[in-house]
Amino acid sequence: IRVKFTDTQVLMGQNLTLECFALGNPIPQIQWWKVEGSLPSNSELLNMNSVLRLTNIQPEDEGVYVCEARNSKARDRVEGRLTVHAHPYWIEATNDTMQDIGSDLIWRCEAGGKPQPTYRWFRNGEIVSGARFRMSRGELRISRLILQDSGMYQCVTENKHGSLYSNAELKVL
Repeated sequence: IRVKFTDTQVLMGQNLTLECFALGNPIPQIQWWKVEGSLPSNSELLNMNSVLRLTNIQPEDEGVYVCEARNSKARDRVEGRLTVHAHPYWIEATNDTMQDIGSDLIWRCEAGGKPQPTYRWFRNGEIVSGARFRMSRGELRISRLILQDSGMYQCVTENKHGSLYSNAELKVL
């Protein structure tokens, strides 16, 4: 008996067909399971269990799947890891804000996704920079606000699957 199945990456929301080929005499019986859990409810077995179809894949479908073929003479199994990736999605987007002159501002812009998204901040279309500006992941800190800090700000978050943009206006009073 020979079983073939490989590690797979898929984007959240997509469908996936995993195939397990097994040859032998007598014809082997094929069984699938997920390590540390049961097969997802969005799965179905086809072609005498040689095909495992997953629809609308979600992060919880990620894990190690096992295909085992067995007959009266032998048994073989293989494990393959399913990794679920995701476009960036907003957890917390920026909102228009009014702040007092001389105060400090903390603006949060948080996104999920896999791989973890990166962040960039812009003010009036130009990358944010300067000694009073601190950026850490999706957070922008501006110390000792001045009137010239007023403007349109944009948080951009991206990974290899896409980008998101959140725009907000800062008014320093």
